[in-house]
Amino acid sequence: AFNFNVKDDKITEDKIYGDFFTAGDPHKVEQALVGVTMDASSIEEALTKADLNANLGHADPSELAQLILSAN
Repeated sequence: AFNFNVKDDKITEDKIYGDFFTAGDPHKVEQALVGVTMDASSIEEALTKADLNANLGHADPSELAQLILSAN
Protein backbone atom coordinates (compact mmCIF):
# COMPACT_ATOMS: atom_id res chain seq x y z
CA ALA A 1 0.00 0.00 0.00
CA PHE A 2 1.09 3.54 -0.71
CA ASN A 3 0.20 6.28 1.74
CA PHE A 4 1.14 9.79 0.71
CA ASN A 5 0.43 13.48 1.18
CA VAL A 6 0.21 15.97 -1.65
CA LYS A 7 0.55 19.74 -1.54
CA ASP A 8 0.55 22.04 -4.57
CA ASP A 9 0.29 18.95 -6.81
CA LYS A 10 3.56 17.45 -5.46
CA ILE A 11 4.12 14.48 -3.19
CA THR A 12 5.36 15.89 0.12
CA GLU A 13 5.74 12.62 2.02
CA ASP A 14 4.95 8.96 1.47
CA LYS A 15 5.17 5.55 3.08
CA ILE A 16 5.08 2.15 1.44
CA TYR A 17 3.62 -0.74 3.40
CA GLY A 18 3.64 -4.41 2.50
CA ASP A 19 5.49 -7.68 2.39
CA PHE A 20 8.28 -7.45 -0.14
CA PHE A 21 10.50 -10.27 -1.25
CA THR A 22 13.62 -8.25 -1.90
CA ALA A 23 16.96 -7.60 -0.27
CA GLY A 24 16.64 -3.97 -1.40
CA ASP A 25 15.44 -0.92 0.46
CA PRO A 26 11.82 0.21 -0.13
CA HIS A 27 12.75 3.48 1.64
CA LYS A 28 14.75 4.43 -1.49
CA VAL A 29 11.52 4.28 -3.49
CA GLU A 30 9.79 6.47 -0.89
CA GLN A 31 12.60 9.01 -1.05
CA ALA A 32 12.49 9.09 -4.86
CA LEU A 33 8.80 10.10 -4.81
CA VAL A 34 9.11 13.10 -2.48
CA GLY A 35 8.80 16.32 -4.48
CA VAL A 36 7.47 14.58 -7.59
CA THR A 37 4.57 16.17 -9.47
CA MET A 38 1.36 14.15 -9.43
CA ASP A 39 1.28 13.16 -13.08
CA ALA A 40 1.91 9.76 -14.65
CA SER A 41 5.14 10.57 -16.47
CA SER A 42 6.80 12.25 -13.46
CA ILE A 43 5.85 9.45 -11.08
CA GLU A 44 6.92 6.77 -13.56
CA GLU A 45 10.28 8.50 -14.08
CA ALA A 46 10.89 8.69 -10.32
CA LEU A 47 9.94 5.04 -9.85
CA THR A 48 12.25 3.98 -12.69
CA LYS A 49 15.17 5.89 -11.17
CA ALA A 50 14.49 4.23 -7.81
CA ASP A 51 15.21 0.79 -9.32
CA LEU A 52 11.95 -0.90 -8.36
CA ASN A 53 13.16 -4.43 -9.09
CA ALA A 54 16.04 -4.06 -6.65
CA ASN A 55 14.23 -2.08 -3.96
CA LEU A 56 10.61 -3.21 -4.06
CA GLY A 57 10.51 -6.43 -6.04
CA HIS A 58 9.19 -7.08 -9.52
CA ALA A 59 6.95 -4.10 -10.28
CA ASP A 60 6.06 -2.10 -13.36
CA PRO A 61 6.68 1.65 -12.94
CA SER A 62 3.79 2.55 -15.25
CA GLU A 63 1.30 0.38 -13.36
CA LEU A 64 2.46 1.71 -9.99
CA ALA A 65 2.19 5.30 -11.25
CA GLN A 66 -1.42 4.64 -12.25
CA LEU A 67 -2.13 3.04 -8.88
CA ILE A 68 -0.73 6.07 -7.05
CA LEU A 69 -2.76 8.46 -9.20
CA SER A 70 -5.95 6.48 -8.70
CA ALA A 71 -5.52 6.73 -4.91
CA ASN A 72 -5.24 10.51 -4.99
